[in-house]
Amino acid sequence: MQQEVINPTENIIAVTHQPLNKLDLASLLSPAELQLLEAIPTIKKIRWVAGRLAAKAAIKQIPELTGHRLSNLDISLLAQPDGRPQVLISTVRNKSLTVSISHSQDISVAVADAGELKLGIDIEKIREFSEETIKAFMTKTEFSFYRQLSAIDQPAFVTKLWCIKEAILKAQGVGLSLHPARINIDFATDQAITKVSLTGKTILLQTSWTPYAKSYIIVYTKLL
Repeated sequence: MQQEVINPTENIIAVTHQPLNKLDLASLLSPAELQLLEAIPTIKKIRWVAGRLAAKAAIKQIPELTGHRLSNLDISLLAQPDGRPQVLISTVRNKSLTVSISHSQDISVAVADAGELKLGIDIEKIREFSEETIKAFMTKTEFSFYRQLSAIDQPAFVTKLWCIKEAILKAQGVGLSLHPARINIDFATDQAITKVSLTGKTILLQTSWTPYAKSYIIVYTKLL
């Protein structure tokens, strides 16, 4: 599968999907991952593999690990009870790593960093959203900002906003159990500000976004 470095500073990697019958899976996935793959529904196998390959490439770029010359088989990405990836490296002991993975159509992206961090990534193809969906996941402030945009700019804005909220929810480890409308984005400062009702606190996150392959948006966020 073709790999591309999206952001070398943040260790963000994109992988374009390829049929599994063209891959030597035994050289790409650890025995534990191959066992997990058997239980994955056929329709989801390609993106599952692509996501792990993107994550492994991102892990290899972490400065603290570059000297270890890790192979794909040295790295296993298993699943934690909450669904987030659990990283195990056979040749490096007691090294805590955090990984986030996302998929859209035939592209998977991943970000990795050292330490127990709250980080998330999301990729979406720029598209039209229904008015009902837009009103459901936007705050009143965001919707007001959206209505001021031209019809040409609205799809990219909505897609970017959706990506940001998805990435934040992943970073918080709550998924869609926290409604996206509970997150407010301050575009004036390019900072994502989320009010998590579970804690009653305002949480500041570093958030960046970039266009990809002309019609996609990738968003990365990390707790400050």
